[in-house]
Amino acid sequence: RVEVENGEKTRFWEDPWMQEGVLKQVFPELYKISRQKHNVIARMGWFEGQEWRWILAWSREMLQEKLQQIGILQSRLQQYRVVPDKKDKMWWGSENATQSKLCKRISATGTYVRI
Repeated sequence: RVEVENGEKTRFWEDPWMQEGVLKQVFPELYKISRQKHNVIARMGWFEGQEWRWILAWSREMLQEKLQQIGILQSRLQQYRVVPDKKDKMWWGSENATQSKLCKRISATGTYVRI
């Protein structure tokens, strides 16, 4: 699991940062048409003052079905806040388990190591 703070280490579509799961698996049709497939969260929006604004880019116009999926995704995104001054954290296991360890991504391929 990933706890997002500044979003600089967490991949928007590919890392498990939302409670619902990995977004490319939850919204596979949107992932296919995203122009931001490999972006980290920090590159998926910007701050307007203290407020984070999500910006999603698509490779083509949307049909009604995909517009509904985008609406669902956007409503779920509103539950998450990007914090500019803190680094993302990654956890193995459940957050409450005593064996859970903070982990750090050590390569762009998604390899993690316990620290």
